[in-house]
Formats: sequence, C-alpha cells, structure tokens
Amino acid sequence: MNVHKMGSFTSDDLMRFPGESIYQSITREPKGKLYVLKAELENTYKNFDYQFEIHIDFDVFIDAINQAVVSRNIDFVVMGTNGVTGAKEILLGSNTINVIRKVDCKILAIPEGYRFTPIKELLLSVGPRDVIDGNQFTDLLEFMETYQLHLNVLSLCRIKKI
Repeated sequence: MNVHKMGSFTSDDLMRFPGESIYQSITREPKGKLYVLKAELENTYKNFDYQFEIHIDFDVFIDAINQAVVSRNIDFVVMGTNGVTGAKEILLGSNTINVIRKVDCKILAIPEGYRFTPIKELLLSVGPRDVIDGNQFTDLLEFMETYQLHLNVLSLCRIKKI
C-alpha cells in the first residue's frame, strides 16, 4: 500500500501531461514502482500460494491503514520502521509507533536493512498490568506451532528501593 499526503505535492507535480487527471498524475510514478515490486515478489514466491495487490490511497496515514484493514479483511500489517528523519539512533519512526498504537491489527515492524534468519526462540514479555486474552494466546500458540518455537516468558515487575 502506498499512502500520500496531499500537502506534499507542488503544482509542478500535478501538471505533467495534458489531459491527465490530478489523480493520474500523482499516482503514475508510485503505481509504476508498486507494479515492479509486485512482479519481483510474484517471481520470487511463484511456488507459494501468495497473492499481491496494489493499493494507493490519499488520506491520513493511520486512517488509510485502518480503512484497508477493515475493507480488505487484513489480518496482519507488515511495515518497515525507517523514519523520515533518517536518524539511526531512533528505533521506530513516528509512523510505525502510530500504527502500533492506533491500528487494531497484528503488526510486524521490520527494521531497515534487516536480513531474516529462522526463528528458534520466542520471548513473551509481560508486566503486572498486561492481560493476554484467549484470541491473542491462540494466535501466539498457532505461530509457535507453525515455526516450532520454544517459548520463554519474562515477567516484569517493579523493584522498590529500600
């Protein structure tokens, strides 16, 4: 999915070809890049039962994701974490943090430059106020069974100074 903020365009961006709508002008380049990415993914994963769709939206970032999650029955949002600032010391960009806080869907946030290695161990970190409902626990168990993972539980609590 590619989301654009309307305020980020100049009049030069909007007037490229005569007879072309503003929407077509704005979406031409990102749509082309998405079609290239889709072709690469379909070629790489041709032996898997995956489907790739292209979706471009002009909306507030979080609203666009929430609408897509509901309208397309999305179970899992996968996104990169590289922020606009490019500051390497920042763990998550503001968009990633807002998605985690405001989108009611499972989120997988992948740091820029990350290379996948098979998962063997899973850490579940829980604090005194954390509540894991039945659906969340079922999802966790299914994930563990799928990848044959070993679960480690870390219970966090406050230590009072004497």
